[in-house]
Amino acid sequence: MMTTIQASFSKERKFIADASHELLTPLAALQYRFDNMLSDESLSDENLLRVVESQRTVHRLRTIIKSLLMISKIENDQFPRTETVSLAQLVAEVSEEVQDRLAVLNLTLTQEVQPDFVVQGANRGLLFTLLFNLVGNAIKYNREGGQIMLLGRPEAPAGYVLEVRDTGRGISKEQLPRLFHRFDKGSTTDPDSYGLGLSIARTIADLHGIRIEVNSIEGLGTSFLLFFPG
Repeated sequence: MMTTIQASFSKERKFIADASHELLTPLAALQYRFDNMLSDESLSDENLLRVVESQRTVHRLRTIIKSLLMISKIENDQFPRTETVSLAQLVAEVSEEVQDRLAVLNLTLTQEVQPDFVVQGANRGLLFTLLFNLVGNAIKYNREGGQIMLLGRPEAPAGYVLEVRDTGRGISKEQLPRLFHRFDKGSTTDPDSYGLGLSIARTIADLHGIRIEVNSIEGLGTSFLLFFPG
């Protein structure tokens, strides 16, 4: 029975990977065509607006497809895990990467990862994506002038906890159980939100044996806790 179920999941993952890869080529062709149309000086303002909206739609589709392709590759174990990663360095790199986004909302990001923790047998790029997605989520759903804290501490007997805490609007108790479900946008009305960022984060965490817990209070903020094994 389990063998049949595993085979079914394997076929499903392969289909998603193959379909995602095949869809990227025609979308790239569409993007190229729209880019060329924008250079047409005879284009009316109305048609120009339509082309721009079409470009946005193509961009959204490419974002979804690339996210699904990444999830499929992770689940099919196509990323090598041979690197040694310093969490303090990773936190510093992610913090530097989001500085422009923080400035837009006048957000303050503080980091305190002491002592440092080194992850063995990891994929650095994937761990960067994991943390980047969580910090991006904290930025997106924060309030103007709010705070984001990246806090690290040892966890007995030999593990480590990295916390991403924000002062945003929080998550309802009803939404928490399905927070990592794919394409579940929860209560957000953002058209560019597809419910895939946190799903990718969970998939990367599972690959590295990292447990994720979420604590949240509506109106006060949310805390994502990453438990790294020793």
